[in-house]
Amino acid sequence: DVCLAIESQDSIIWVATVNGLMRFCNGQVSIFAPYPPIVFDIYSTSLKVDGDNLWIGTYQFGLFKWDGVTLENFTMANTGMPIGNVWSIDVDPFGKKWICGIDHTPGPPRIGALVSFDDINWTLYDTSNSGLGNLPQRVTIDQLGNKWITESEGSLYKFDDSNWLTFDTNSVSTQASFRYCKPEIDHLGNKWVSTLSGIARYDDQTWTFFDSTIIPFPEPIRDVVTIL
Repeated sequence: DVCLAIESQDSIIWVATVNGLMRFCNGQVSIFAPYPPIVFDIYSTSLKVDGDNLWIGTYQFGLFKWDGVTLENFTMANTGMPIGNVWSIDVDPFGKKWICGIDHTPGPPRIGALVSFDDINWTLYDTSNSGLGNLPQRVTIDQLGNKWITESEGSLYKFDDSNWLTFDTNSVSTQASFRYCKPEIDHLGNKWVSTLSGIARYDDQTWTFFDSTIIPFPEPIRDVVTIL
């Protein structure tokens, strides 16, 4: 089974499967298995290429870094960060990794956080020191380095390394009940986010909402979870 796939800037396609990691390059296929060596039926939640390194977020087994030779595992035990379950990962223009994760310890409360990693230091952002809610799920970084984070409680956050800005039904519109899918950014810099009734576009000035009352889809747009 294929869990996740990503294409790097040099047109290499990486595919995470339950049996290993596959790389497609110039018509040739390379298979790295088992990946990771601790378990075969691992569930990959996110992939991100960073130079020569591939970062793999997983469910229950933390974060992995693959440099083509060595597989390094970052967990709650060796980082102190709540990254037992990694929901998403992105890399900013300075090479710093940003991870949305959660403590995988069974039972409530399930408190998540945004974590950054500069290859030396880990930094935690949660409800105690940021504008985030309890369960940040997906992070996307724009060309200016701003972090856009969705969470399961319906809000979207922007973080510019100094200030937090919240977009929700109170600050934007009653339509702005955002889903927790990964925000996407197009070539013009527009941010696209799914909502409970469709999708929304933000051009850094104005929000535009698209649902079945605006776009004549065969059926109502409802509960969009992925935008490409």
